[in-house]
Amino acid sequence: MSVLLVIPARYPSARFPGKPLVELRGVGRRYGALDALAGLDLTIHAGETLGLIGPNGSGKSTFTNCLAGAFPSHDGGFIFKGTK
Repeated sequence: MSVLLVIPARYPSARFPGKPLVELRGVGRRYGALDALAGLDLTIHAGETLGLIGPNGSGKSTFTNCLAGAFPSHDGGFIFKGTK
């Protein structure tokens, strides 16, 4: 089982008050029977710096492509500045 970690550079609620810039809720992406992403939840605030780490095949590129809109997610959704 692979693990994908998104690590904030600083604790976001203390440094980035207010509404999030991007929210991901239950995002999933499949390739046939393989779940590349499953149930991914993430909140990103304006000005926040994040690190994306994980071993080969853990879903880093898939996550980035879903976030950028290059690949559609099969499950869940994205909220950008409060709009779905």
